[in-house]
Amino acid sequence: MIEQFKKYLIKAEAPAYPPYHTGPYLEEYFVHYYFKNLEKFKNVKHQYIPVIWTEMYLHAASLVDELQENLNNLDQTNFYFTVSQHDDAPFQKLPPNTLNFSAGGNQPNTIPIPLICSPIPDIGDIQKDVFCSFVGSITAPMQGWGLVSHNLRMKMLETLVDKPEYVLKPKSWTNEVKKDRQDLFLDLTKRSKFTLCPRGYGATSFRLYEAMQLKSVPVYIYHEKPHLPFVDRINWNDICVLINIDEIDQLDQKLKNITDEQYSNMLDNIEKAYLKYFTLEGMCNGILETLESLK
Repeated sequence: MIEQFKKYLIKAEAPAYPPYHTGPYLEEYFVHYYFKNLEKFKNVKHQYIPVIWTEMYLHAASLVDELQENLNNLDQTNFYFTVSQHDDAPFQKLPPNTLNFSAGGNQPNTIPIPLICSPIPDIGDIQKDVFCSFVGSITAPMQGWGLVSHNLRMKMLETLVDKPEYVLKPKSWTNEVKKDRQDLFLDLTKRSKFTLCPRGYGATSFRLYEAMQLKSVPVYIYHEKPHLPFVDRINWNDICVLINIDEIDQLDQKLKNITDEQYSNMLDNIEKAYLKYFTLEGMCNGILETLESLK
C-alpha cells in the first residue's frame, strides 16, 4: 500500500500560509505521525491511504488521473482512511469504505478535523480593549462554495458594520497574506474579547484556532451546519460562540449576554481544549483515537 502511493507524498517549495507557519503542514505532519506510531495503526481496522492531497492538487496536478487508477485498483471491500487539508479534497472517487478526516470540509460525509498549522510564535502580552473584531478577506462572488463564502461574509459585515464595538477590517482576497495584514490580525485579535471566524471557501478557517491561541473567544459563523472536530469529546459551546449566518442579526445580543464569569470559564476551557486537540500532535492523537474506537 505505502509503496504504490509513495509518489503522492509530495513536498513542494512555496510561500508559507499562514505566513508564520513553519515545518510540515497538516497532511505531511500526519504522515510522519503515522510511521512513528505504526504499531498502533496496525491494530485499527482501517488502512491508511497516504496522499498529501493539498500539495498534489496545487503542485502536481498531472498525477491526479494516475492516482485515481491506483485508488480504483485497491481492494474495494477493505476499510481505508485518509487525511486531507485541502478544502475540496479528495475529489477523486475513493473506495466505498473510506473515512475522510477533513480540515477543509467541502466534500460530503467527511469526519471533521481542525484546520491548523504550527503555533503562532512570540504572542507576547495580551490586553483586551476591543469587544469584537474581524481581519480577513472577502472572496469574489464565484460559483459554488466561493459564492457561499462571499454571501456569508458580506451579510456578516452588513449586519455589524454600524455597531461601534465591532472593529472590522475586510479586504479583497489574494493568494498570499502580506506581513502588515498578518501583524494587524495578530494585534487586533490579541486585543479582542471575541473574534469573528466566518467560514471561508472551506467550511471553516485557520482563524478559529488562531483566536484560541490569542486568548480571544472565537465566533464561528457557519452555513447550513458547523464543521467541528471531535464533537464526541468536546462541548463546543464551552469554547466557542456558534451561530448560523441566518441568525446573524442575533449575534450582538448573544455576545453581550455572556457574563464575565462565563467568559472567563470559556477562556479556561479553550486553553485546555487547544492543548489537547488543536495542536498538530493533538489532532493526530484525536484521529488515532477515533480509529481505535471503530475496531
